[in-house]
Amino acid sequence: MEERTLAAAVVAWLRAQHYTVYQEVQANSYDSIADIVVDVNARAWVIECKRSFGLAVLEDAYRWQGWGASRVSVAVPRTSSHCTELRAMHGVLQRVNPQATRTTLGCIRSCPFCGVRRIEGRFRELDDWPDLPIICDNNLLAASYRHFDRVIDRLVRWSWCDFNQGLDARLLTPYHASRIAEIHKPIVRLALDSDSDRTVWQEAVEMLRHAGVAKSCIRTYVLCGFDASPEADWQRCEFVESFGIKALPMWFHSREALEHNSVTPAQRKLGWSEKRQRQLMGWYYRHRGCKPALPMMPSRPPHPVAPSPRQVIPSGRDERPQPTTPGGVR
Repeated sequence: MEERTLAAAVVAWLRAQHYTVYQEVQANSYDSIADIVVDVNARAWVIECKRSFGLAVLEDAYRWQGWGASRVSVAVPRTSSHCTELRAMHGVLQRVNPQATRTTLGCIRSCPFCGVRRIEGRFRELDDWPDLPIICDNNLLAASYRHFDRVIDRLVRWSWCDFNQGLDARLLTPYHASRIAEIHKPIVRLALDSDSDRTVWQEAVEMLRHAGVAKSCIRTYVLCGFDASPEADWQRCEFVESFGIKALPMWFHSREALEHNSVTPAQRKLGWSEKRQRQLMGWYYRHRGCKPALPMMPSRPPHPVAPSPRQVIPSGRDERPQPTTPGGVR
């Protein structure tokens, strides 16, 4: 169905409900045209008509809300498989985010700062899952290549995805990177939890870039407030950004802490305070304030580091040939 045909059907329905409807309206001073604007008690309801649903459509919808629309909706054809899936999902995760899904549970690791293994138990793959583009697996790369291929095959049809919980840089292989690069706009989130992981993190970034994943599509969670001083955590964030990768500091929240994101006595012994916490988060998430004076950071290697042996993967994981050219050869 063409967008114009879809818009006509939406307008007909709105008028049948006795709404005052306007089409192709320049709703702001930036020459942006709204497909449909509905007058609801002197408030603007903007409706965008699209043939499919995706990240770019969501970004446009949020932009209208930022420009003063009191309500924003996106109309897509009933025949859209993505729209059908979104309406059909009623799980707990989808109630938090209607585009989120999980394909595995648990984790193979027992990191001292993480509660996944304690809460979810051993790692296991799901036989099926809601076909949605935001992947919330805690360690997707611990899955077999067979399972990973099934996940990517579904994501390719969406043309975008967000590996929201992060991918384990220690398990990333050229085969993983080449398959991820098949997705039109993947948001890849790595993690840098300690300074000892810098080399393997850099290898993972270079693997993704070599496969064809754009630098702008790569993010990195940086664990802060766990066992390092504010200066050390700042330096780790700056190390990430020196590669042109967006650093996303993640505050360590103890399972025993009674307040979310509070600064605990143990963190105060490391030199943290509420002011330093706000300074770090404000700089990287809101670009507010200023960075502290940091000791001179060692410059990153000007050339790719020599690859270290990739970590041994769980038993039972089937092998796949590794690609040898950019873009991946399967």
